[in-house]
This record gives sequence, structure tokens and C-alpha cells, in this order.
Amino acid sequence: SDSLCRKYTVDMAQERPDLLLNEDLNVACLLIEFKRPSHLLNHDDYIQAISYRHELRKHMNKPIKVLVMGGGRSADFPDERREPDVEVASFADVIASARRSVDWQLSVQVGG
Repeated sequence: SDSLCRKYTVDMAQERPDLLLNEDLNVACLLIEFKRPSHLLNHDDYIQAISYRHELRKHMNKPIKVLVMGGGRSADFPDERREPDVEVASFADVIASARRSVDWQLSVQVGG
């Protein structure tokens, strides 16, 4: 909505959250918090991501799933006591998954 665009638009890149909010066909939203590929995700990153979700819920009445992406997890990133619908992924995991998907699609096209 327009209120979200105004709320989260700033001039300085370092003041803007590194996130993507997207809506699927079921009207659910996915909020992706991006960290550097060299950054190990920690407890503060988790708190930051869920804080964005809490803030967005004040402006929209839709389910919001959260994905936190970085270079991996540090020891203090929560594994078990996370809020619902919070996932974590490394860039390496996402790239490997995409590679497997492309390889599978290519094998189906060649074999079919």
C-alpha cells in the first residue's frame, strides 16, 4: 500500500532495511531479510527480521512469512524457539537448490 511505500522509503541506503516483501497468489506475504553472503546470521539478525514483520503487521492484515538469508548461522541464531513461519537459508543452500532444479529441468527436456 502507499503507506508502506512512504514508511519504508528513505534517502540513505544504510538506513533502509535490506529486505524484500512479496505477495503470493494466496495473499500471503514473504519478507526476506538479506545479509551479506560473508555474514553469519546471529540472534540480532533474527530479532531485526521479526521486528520488521511486527511493524508491517500494523499496516496490513495478511500472513507474513519471514526468510533470513546470509552466509550461514552463528551459534546464537535461534534453532528451536523461533516465531512461527520464520525460516533461515544460506546463499550457498539457495544456489545449490537452484542448480539442482536447473539440472533436473535440463534432464527432463533432454530425456523427454
